[in-house]
Amino acid sequence: MNAGLRYLLWAGIRGVMRRAGRRMRTFRGFVSAIIGLLFFVFVVASQLMALQASGGVARQHDPVMQGFSLALLLFMIPALVAADAPFYWPQEVQFLFPAPLRRRELLLYALVSRGWVQLFSGIWLGLVGMRMAVRPAAAIPAVMLAVLWLFVLTQLAGLLKLAVGDRLPPTVARAVRPALYAGIAVAGWLFYREAQEVGFGMALGDLIASRGVQLAMLPARPFAETYAAETAGAVLAWSAASVALVMATAGAALLMRVDFRERSLVSSARRFERIRRMRRGRGGLASAAVPRNRWLPVPSFAFLGAAAPIARRQAYELGRGLQTLGALAFMAGMAFFYVIGLPRWLGSEGSGELGTSLVVLAVAFPLFGTGSFSVDFRRDVERIGYLRSLPLRPVTVAVGEVFVAAAIIALVNLLLLGIAVWMVDAPVEPRMGLLAAAVALPVAWLAVTLENWLFLLFPTRMQADGGQQSAFVGKQLIKLFFKLVLLGIVVVAAGLMGMAGGWVADTAGAAAGAVIVVALACWGATLLLARAYQSFDLTVDTPA
Repeated sequence: MNAGLRYLLWAGIRGVMRRAGRRMRTFRGFVSAIIGLLFFVFVVASQLMALQASGGVARQHDPVMQGFSLALLLFMIPALVAADAPFYWPQEVQFLFPAPLRRRELLLYALVSRGWVQLFSGIWLGLVGMRMAVRPAAAIPAVMLAVLWLFVLTQLAGLLKLAVGDRLPPTVARAVRPALYAGIAVAGWLFYREAQEVGFGMALGDLIASRGVQLAMLPARPFAETYAAETAGAVLAWSAASVALVMATAGAALLMRVDFRERSLVSSARRFERIRRMRRGRGGLASAAVPRNRWLPVPSFAFLGAAAPIARRQAYELGRGLQTLGALAFMAGMAFFYVIGLPRWLGSEGSGELGTSLVVLAVAFPLFGTGSFSVDFRRDVERIGYLRSLPLRPVTVAVGEVFVAAAIIALVNLLLLGIAVWMVDAPVEPRMGLLAAAVALPVAWLAVTLENWLFLLFPTRMQADGGQQSAFVGKQLIKLFFKLVLLGIVVVAAGLMGMAGGWVADTAGAAAGAVIVVALACWGATLLLARAYQSFDLTVDTPA
């Protein structure tokens, strides 16, 4: 690699460390670092306690390997679909592209400068997955290398798309995406038909055991074998095989005879403009690149009172860029698979326990889905000054900002519950089904409100830059941890109040007590969000 590029790589690492040191010298940065350290200790301690509680029961190699391969495949598919030319920042485009550098040097610089961030992100995911591995320590190298390989594979897929796209006739290229959607629809219909005949668990097992899915999971085999290794020697051997696969994928990308620079100029400028729109409060992924016709009328939200215009504007902006619903749909699919599908495929949950799974799904999806669905303060952070100029109370602004996001997540939550009852051939206890449907709205409101509250207290910018969003996994896990803790407090309080109400008025009293606690929690979270909005300092707190 060119000596100047090596200098830039080292300077980039020093810059990251210098920024971290500067943040540590501020009160908010110091608190964030302490929280991150406590979260790290909590994750490791919780994994060790879970291992102790399991009684030393060893996990089997084959189920763990199959589960890891399948999880990696689920992350691989959207990464390959979204693959594009390598991303470069405007400063890199301005100074590196005109420089006397070879194409391979530019690509190697992009792989190395973004790749080390992927390794760091893999540490967090590896810590979370320690309990599921056969040997807990093997989870860290397995996940780190898998995350790095996904990043390198995405770069290779982007180059392959360029090479194939340049050779396809325009009519054929335009027909690829509709054909892909049609194939997905046909596959979904065939799976539904089989699920009705043999049962959801058997149909899912047959799909995973099919030759096509097994071949698709084959590239993930070294990482899955590392994760499921039973001895230290096997961990080292399969880790070496994983490193070799990463290097081979990177080598294949470097050997591709595709001049990506012109395409990178266009795609990088488009992605950076999207980031800049986000920084200006214009919506990022939810912004429209071109004007679009509005097919569906936007409700008036008159029942919100003075908050209706703000909620209506959020709905308008969401309608101008429905692409942001793609990330929400992906998280919905992942939550459905892990809560409903995977336990039945592994046979770890009886057919009569669907009601419990519905309650878990109604809580899990909002917690995970709110992280990437930013139709709220996270998109309007630069508009806070304008919002304060309006003759509206802080609570009114808070309600208007989060209402659309909470309503959509609640609707998707109810849709997931309906799909689960429709597809899974298992009886549902009526009380559990009603409980799952009842908590869909308040949990969605709590999750969105708490996400915004944490954002206004500790602003961080979630954006899809060249390092990919996995670079922000640590921050997302920390926020998820706090949302889980706060929601757990609400659940415990609701349970205790329900028990107390049951002693007074049986079932009706228990339900009334739980509803009162949940309603008070939603009201309290909204007040906390309003206070955080009121105390937000645009000159200090606005994330860069």
